[in-house]
Parts: sequence; C-alpha cells; structure tokens
Amino acid sequence: MSALADTFLNAEAARASSTLLRMGMVETVRLVVAVFAVSLALGAIVFWLRTRHWRPLRLLSIAYIDAVRATPPIVLLVVVYYALPAVGLPSLDVFQAGWTALGLLHAAHVGEIYRAGWLALDPGQEIAARASGLTGWQATRFVLIPQAARVALPPLTSQLTQIVRDSPLTFMVGYPELLTRAREAQNLTANSTPIVVAAALFFVLLLALQATCLWGERRARRRVAAA
Repeated sequence: MSALADTFLNAEAARASSTLLRMGMVETVRLVVAVFAVSLALGAIVFWLRTRHWRPLRLLSIAYIDAVRATPPIVLLVVVYYALPAVGLPSLDVFQAGWTALGLLHAAHVGEIYRAGWLALDPGQEIAARASGLTGWQATRFVLIPQAARVALPPLTSQLTQIVRDSPLTFMVGYPELLTRAREAQNLTANSTPIVVAAALFFVLLLALQATCLWGERRARRRVAAA
C-alpha cells in the first residue's frame, strides 16, 4: 500500500510539479474559453444558414454539420495545424490551431442546439408578441430569444463540459494544456502523482463549470417566468 501511495500520491512530487500544473491549468482554461466563444459565434452562423429558405444555403450548412461531426477531433487538429500550411494557407501556432479546430467542431453541435431551441418555440409566442404592439425585431429579441435560450441552456452546458474533455486532445499539436504539463512533470519527477493531480484538477474544473451553468439556468428560468 505504501508503494502505491508513493507512486500515485506522493506529496513531494506534487509540490515539485505544482508550477507546471498551474501553467497547464491556465492554458486549459484559456483554450476552453476561446473554443466556447468561437463555437457560440460560429454556431449562430450555422444556425442562421440552416434555417434559411434558400435551399443552397441550407444544404451548405447541412454539409458542414455532417462533415465536421463525422471527423474525429484529432484528425481535425492535424488537418488545421499540419495540412493547411502545406496547401499554401498561413500556418497557425498551437493555440490558434487548437481553438480553430475545436471551435469548428463544436460550432456544428452548437448550431444544432440553437436550432432545437428555436424549433421548440410555440408559434403562438410570436403572434402574441406582435399583437401586443412589438415589432418583429422586438418580438424576436424580448420574447423569442429568451424562450429559445431557456431550452438551449442545458445542452449548451453539456457542450461546454465536452469542450473541457476535448481540450487534452490538443497535445497532438504540442499545446501545453494541463495533461501535457502533467506528463512533463511525470517525466521530471519520475512519479505518476502529477497525472493524478491533473485528473483531480479536471474533475474540480468540470464540477465548477456545471455548478455555474446550473446557477445560470435557474436564473434564466426565473427571468423568463417573471417576464
């Protein structure tokens, strides 16, 4: 038992690797924030194209969604970081490649989440809003979007946690996220404790995100109910 604890729960190894793990945690949070922001913005464009009446735009968005969702994240990372410069496009650093590849991947899912929230709306909501004197834009902004957001928030929470789980895949292009730093610390200390600490930090990060998102969902529900 003592040998097991010395290998996986070594306090000295944890202290020696604390700086590397802290750096990795910062880089992981930085990447997750960037990917989530990109996926929210690009997902809105995907949603807009997906709901257009002009068929070529709908087909373009469907092709994008199907192609990206069928591509493994690691393959997408390799294509963005290695293949695009090979065909003459500007090369990206590891952070840019990470948020670009994962942003493209998660934008396809986010676009479908937006669409599901929009389709869940009762058509009578817009009619009632317009009948009360609101313009089309006002009805969309103050009535339809809050209602759709209430439906979309839970799956968006799941998508955010999935981004956290996907972040270690960026080791393929050399991004120094938490797990990459933990492996470096493991090599330096000749001990597996840094990997255990990194796993615990991921667990804490996911719990904090889920608690924050749950608080946001409850607050959004209360605001919609009060409106």
